[in-house]
Amino acid sequence: MRFTFKKEERLYGHAALDNVYSKGRHLHTDSIKIIFIEVPKSNYPPCRVVFSVPKRGFKKAVDRNLLKRRMREIYRNHKHLLYDHLNEKGKNIHIYMIYLSKQIAPFDELKEDVLKAIKTLVNKLN
Repeated sequence: MRFTFKKEERLYGHAALDNVYSKGRHLHTDSIKIIFIEVPKSNYPPCRVVFSVPKRGFKKAVDRNLLKRRMREIYRNHKHLLYDHLNEKGKNIHIYMIYLSKQIAPFDELKEDVLKAIKTLVNKLN
């Protein structure tokens, strides 16, 4: 598996984001909230994802971008956990990953939370 994060793997567009946000199922970990929805098989990769950090918690764009960059990097290095399960089950999903904490977590703590969220999502998809 290549550890890349291409444009096809990103979830974008108002219609797709609204669909996930309004009809998706929720799950929480300590500082991460995941909203996900199963979608029909398509030519896209099995999982498309968007990362979000609310402006309410972090007024400076620099801080929001830092957290999103870190979450993307952690996801990119560990997405194989999710992809293996989705390919085995023949499912496609869209994910909206939201950072909930009010302070900037160190990279290692954020990594633990994102991995916990991914593993919880894999268990929920069974």
